[in-house]
Amino acid sequence: MRFLTVLTVCGFSLATPFAYAATTTDPADASVAVAVTRYDSAFNGYQAYQAQEPGSWREHNDAMAAVGGHAGHLKGSAPSSEQKPATPSEMPKGTTDHGMHKK
Repeated sequence: MRFLTVLTVCGFSLATPFAYAATTTDPADASVAVAVTRYDSAFNGYQAYQAQEPGSWREHNDAMAAVGGHAGHLKGSAPSSEQKPATPSEMPKGTTDHGMHKK
């Protein structure tokens, strides 16, 4: 039985190159039809840098104060410090309450 398995594997291994050669075409043959390829440059839609006149730092600072912060630290996005800490029954399994670090 083992000999038959080895013989089958060897037979397929030897036949594979011939089957591949029968289905492929000669890459040097110019008369063979090939799939159309399309090239899209990574620079399509590129706009060159244009220097901008900087505005007043005070105006920018006031604009950031009006929206509540900068760099993603806006008003209302962080939880309030007045929230009560979670009780052990409310916490996900495998987590600990580090509330005891505050003294």
